[in-house]
Amino acid sequence: MRLGVTVPGYELFLRLWLGVGHSTMWAQAPALVASVTGVVAVYLAARWLGCRTAAALVAGGILALSPVSVLYATRVKQYSFDALFTIVILVLAVAVIKSPGSRSRWTLLVGASMAATLFSASVFPVTVSSLLVCTWFARRATRHLRPAVVALAFYGAFTTLYAVVVLRSVPDPLRDSWRANYIDHTGVRALVSSTWHVLDEFTAGLFYRHGPLGPLVLVALAVAVCRWRRDIAALLIGPVLLALALALGGRVPFGGGRTDEYLYPCVALAAAVVAEHVLRWPSLSRTAPSALALAVAVALAAFALTRGLQHARANPYPAVDMAALISAVDLARQPGDAVIVGPLSRHPFAWSQASAPRLVFSRQYATGFTIASDDPDVLVLPADGFEGGFDPGQAVTFAQGRQRVWYLVTDTPASDTPAAVQAVEVMGEQQLVDAGFRKVQRIDVFGGHADLLQRHG
Repeated sequence: MRLGVTVPGYELFLRLWLGVGHSTMWAQAPALVASVTGVVAVYLAARWLGCRTAAALVAGGILALSPVSVLYATRVKQYSFDALFTIVILVLAVAVIKSPGSRSRWTLLVGASMAATLFSASVFPVTVSSLLVCTWFARRATRHLRPAVVALAFYGAFTTLYAVVVLRSVPDPLRDSWRANYIDHTGVRALVSSTWHVLDEFTAGLFYRHGPLGPLVLVALAVAVCRWRRDIAALLIGPVLLALALALGGRVPFGGGRTDEYLYPCVALAAAVVAEHVLRWPSLSRTAPSALALAVAVALAAFALTRGLQHARANPYPAVDMAALISAVDLARQPGDAVIVGPLSRHPFAWSQASAPRLVFSRQYATGFTIASDDPDVLVLPADGFEGGFDPGQAVTFAQGRQRVWYLVTDTPASDTPAAVQAVEVMGEQQLVDAGFRKVQRIDVFGGHADLLQRHG
């Protein structure tokens, strides 16, 4: 058994889960359950922190309707679990702050932090920040320091072992893919520009739009929480600040969309705290709590049925009906036809084809492996543009001596994949055209197509 490079706990779980069923819906179910559970959990956490129903609905609405959360609620990824783990850790941390001498509460916090880190290393800023904040509160009484020091030492030893065993195996191409989400500190101008860039990308994943408003709202929430809820301000703001610091050090990506989802509960709970304070203003405090809750619920439902639904429909998942495309090409193929699969299509192709794929393990690939075919007439282009082994010229080499080539392409939405990345998918096809092939037929399916290229002359 081979596991992935940064999420061994999740991938072990997924391997066991997919051993029971192989359908797409079955594969998507855990992420959906985790996403829905996270929305309920952040609502309950806000209520537990003293927020009334309307304010807690704000927290739940942010986690439910943020564009990144909507996208990854049904994708076979661990990001919805990351958000759920963050909520659990924050709640346990608040419990420790309320009783810093409780060994059982410290044990629960450390146990959850270890489980979260093992499931996905993304939550590291949350676990470390929470443990440090709890230790700060424990310092006020000497008798409380011992469980805090023991907890820090235990978690420190665990994360060191985890880093040595797991994180050292992260392939360089995966780290390279995060470079756009690090903060450039080579100069003052670069520092300011890249910091603004990652903050803008981070808030766009929450509020649907780029521009100065998102980062300003984020800063306003931080200032307001520090003023109105000092008891939990460090817990909610600390993970974001630590993540920014790690991005400055080139260790953790920030503003990467899906890689930010573990921080969304912090923002959602901060928004609930601010909403609670606003709802106490005299002009609103005279309104019945049930009426306020209904108004928030109606506003969230209206947004979900308009902007949220539009976003979900524009980004379906699975994004391509690869099984239908493979079937259509198989029916149209003639003896001697070659089939070339674009690099962005290799994983859906492997999942959808009838025969089991051959996996090629190597650190030159971002995931630690790529897909290959044992069919001599099929070439799966093995690498994305930032990975080792990327060579669109392989398509021309493979097509030598052949008159017809089918080129399979995934048409990924621009909101999901940048145009520059999507262009990598068709570079091999363009080289075939430059080498004397021309497109004579096209088969379209949902989210993808296949071009038949025939040698000219």
